[in-house]
Amino acid sequence: MHGFEISRGNTVIALEREGFIIDDIIVSTPEQENNFESSNGLMGRYLMNSSHTFTSIEVKLSYEGDYDLDFPLLRDKLYGLVSDTKPFYIRGKWAKAPNILPELPGETTGDMKFEAPEFESGKRFYVIRTGSSSIEKVALNGEGSITFETAALPYAESVWTTMDINNNGINYDGKWSYGMGLYFKGVDNFGNDKTYTWKYRHTTSPFTIFNAGDVAITSKRMYRKIKITLGQSTSKIQLKDDSGRIFEINRAMYSGDVILLDGPFITVNGMNAVHQTNRVFPYIYKGDNKFELIGATSFTVEFDFRYYYGSPDIERIQSSSSGTTVYRDITPPAPPSVDEINLGASKFTGISEEGATITVTYPDGTKLTTIGGLNGAFSVTNSKILTSGQNITFTATDTSGNISAVTTKTVRGFMYTAPIVQSFNKETMDMVITNIPSSLTGDSRYLMYKVYRGSNEVGSGFNSILSVPYTLNLRNISNYTPSNGDVVHLWIEGTGDEDLSPITKYTLNITEQTALNQWRSSYKDYSTTINSGGRKQITEILTVIGNPEQYVNVKTVGDDLIVNGGAGSQRYYELSGLKPNTTYTLSYNITWTDSTQGLHTHAWGIGLLSDSLKGTRRKFTFTTNAYGKFGYGNGATMDSIPSHYLNYMNEAVDNNIVTYSKITLNEGTVDMGHTAGTQTGV
Repeated sequence: MHGFEISRGNTVIALEREGFIIDDIIVSTPEQENNFESSNGLMGRYLMNSSHTFTSIEVKLSYEGDYDLDFPLLRDKLYGLVSDTKPFYIRGKWAKAPNILPELPGETTGDMKFEAPEFESGKRFYVIRTGSSSIEKVALNGEGSITFETAALPYAESVWTTMDINNNGINYDGKWSYGMGLYFKGVDNFGNDKTYTWKYRHTTSPFTIFNAGDVAITSKRMYRKIKITLGQSTSKIQLKDDSGRIFEINRAMYSGDVILLDGPFITVNGMNAVHQTNRVFPYIYKGDNKFELIGATSFTVEFDFRYYYGSPDIERIQSSSSGTTVYRDITPPAPPSVDEINLGASKFTGISEEGATITVTYPDGTKLTTIGGLNGAFSVTNSKILTSGQNITFTATDTSGNISAVTTKTVRGFMYTAPIVQSFNKETMDMVITNIPSSLTGDSRYLMYKVYRGSNEVGSGFNSILSVPYTLNLRNISNYTPSNGDVVHLWIEGTGDEDLSPITKYTLNITEQTALNQWRSSYKDYSTTINSGGRKQITEILTVIGNPEQYVNVKTVGDDLIVNGGAGSQRYYELSGLKPNTTYTLSYNITWTDSTQGLHTHAWGIGLLSDSLKGTRRKFTFTTNAYGKFGYGNGATMDSIPSHYLNYMNEAVDNNIVTYSKITLNEGTVDMGHTAGTQTGV
């Protein structure tokens, strides 16, 4: 008669003692899930990966009753024992062969006696009942089966842990058994000496840890505790496993401190210390594992873990020369998955195998390396200036030395073009910047700026771009006082410290104006039609030219010019009385009354402006001819609206009033900022 035990915590239930007969215990292989890919036109398929999901255990049992009423009583009792909705542990027991004595004719030796069943091994499964089971009534008896499935790992595990072996040795007392990979004394199947001292506590390095299971301890879900008790002070401890993986903790540590690696948790004296480590957890492979502790010579290290059974951990290769069994991982990791690389990238990021060494190779052969951290995530700082179109390669080398295939990433161009300085006011130190993205319409974007005086950096900072155009006041830069000739560097950056645009360099011209605003202030109001041959002198330097078919109202109020025209109306202009062959800049603030979405206006000397530029300050730069003139027929390109039109009203809009205010005219190419015109117009 066999036996079957259910346990959780200190509660243990043996079904054979509850009136049930255990007829058989059937343990399946782990359920294996294989993922394949295939290609059209090619025979066969490709195994991409394979994993174990669960193991099924079927228990066949029966019971014998004396009365019909015994059947439902025992049935309900059985259902109650195995139907817990929380997982529990199970262990099988097997009956010993009975001692059968021969009988001579006429003699009897008594009834056959069975000894109590013994545990089949020192293993157990963590399970929960699956599906629905039923017990069939046959006469006064009942028989049926109950099926369990593993509820966590799909493997059997040792009931006891390695520290029990370290402290008490191996005894055949139900804790440990044959079939668990434990060599008591002597040689293995290949003639190798396997007389072990079974030490899992060490005080010198290097040392050996033996894993009797056939599953490597690589998952944080497996029971594994590594305890390091220091006998000295140190600032860094490393623990190197048999495959070359290195666990490292960096912090001040003292004699008596206890470092504990318990599943996914790392503590020092009971306090979380994961953030002070490289998050690389040592592996314990099948068989002997050589470990090395670096950073301290006075220590005690203890390895407490369970053995797991049900799957070999790595490739098993038979050596024909020595007859020994060698375990070696020969499977290369998958190629690293690398994020896109843009010009200005400050680092390379991606995902690879946890603990693998990531090698980055530049086109000139320069290499960078880093280690894949938790879940394989890696990040390595870029050490070179990138150019568009460069190919950068990435490989992963696992802890067994296997190298992945190459991942090649091509450097992309900048995400944005360079920022544009629309205007700079030397009086207020406001710099208006356009051609930039807004943080309000997508990912966070930052305007980065540095100011150089000669080769020295004298100011820097960054701001989230919450409006476009963006106004940067140089006086708000910490510890910086603007000076003539300073060069402001402007560019766009994302949240990952990656440059997303080229750099714009703007040289400050904040010397005092050598001349006053050369615009002529005036107060004129021409609200009647200007005929095609008509010319109206608005100020000493501005003349407006029109045609008889279209009305236009033009008037000036000091340094403001107001134009009100009909749909499709056009007006030309001429500037005169200026220095010959001289470069000037004419600047103004512009706004208009029409609010029709999608319609635009043509700005004086500039051309078409979008709705978003209403209310901004604009400028245009021109060079006079030999007579000191510019505009219609005087150096302007006749078929270019921006160069000779004062206004060009949209065909779909009537009575759109355009106002040019705070007009400033000065020599050079920079808007010197508005000061009132002091010369009287005509």
